[in-house]
Amino acid sequence: MRTEPLFYFKKQGMFKSPCYTYGKIHILGESMEKTETTIFVDWENLLADLKAIQETDERLKEPNFNFNNPEQLLVLIRSFLEPEEELKRIYFYVSEPFTEVEPRIKGNKNEELEEYKEKNPKDYEERVNKSGIIQSFNHNIAQQNQVKLRVGRVMFKFTNESEDKEVLI
Repeated sequence: MRTEPLFYFKKQGMFKSPCYTYGKIHILGESMEKTETTIFVDWENLLADLKAIQETDERLKEPNFNFNNPEQLLVLIRSFLEPEEELKRIYFYVSEPFTEVEPRIKGNKNEELEEYKEKNPKDYEERVNKSGIIQSFNHNIAQQNQVKLRVGRVMFKFTNESEDKEVLI
């Protein structure tokens, strides 16, 4: 597995990771200190960044890098650690796949889902196929050493909203 492109992007400042670190001092001996580091990964944001980088740089395209490969992904994340940092844990925050949400949809929302399936069969099929990929990724990444998976529940609204909204700050 090649890791040169991953380190290149880190050193060039071209990759702004949506991985956040939290560290605390852990004393290992009288003269040696290590910072115990926990990394929190917002998977959807990191995935969007990885896809954007893959579009612009040949070195991070497949087969050099596959973001669904847990080993390669963890090499990338660990490349952001400094030598004095010791990785304690990586928390991946992911959303549950659509196929896991679908059985919980009841009442009016179930009627909306059935209507959505009828009007958008290709989009529905795409969501189901993507769910299989997400389930596989979630399972594989959760099996990795030092990784904990945090799965958020998803609420679906079966509408097409493309209008701009004003937000008061």
